[in-house]
Amino acid sequence: MKPHTPRPWVYVLEGAEDRGMVWSGVAPICTLEQWNDANGHLIAAAPDMLTALEELCGLWDDETWSKAKAAIAKAKGETE
Repeated sequence: MKPHTPRPWVYVLEGAEDRGMVWSGVAPICTLEQWNDANGHLIAAAPDMLTALEELCGLWDDETWSKAKAAIAKAKGETE
């Protein structure tokens, strides 16, 4: 699996068409035809959340962090 597009990702409204776009600054990540601000902001925050979870998981290793590590692996496509 290829790595995701580098951050930062930002969510912007595109013109008067009521379309939202998540943008990496280099290329579009996705366009939300029926935009929803909450979903756009969540998608744009995904790389930052992944980085934060990876850093937190390096600090502790109990059941909760094991679940977080599993979520990270899923986000990276490292699980079946």
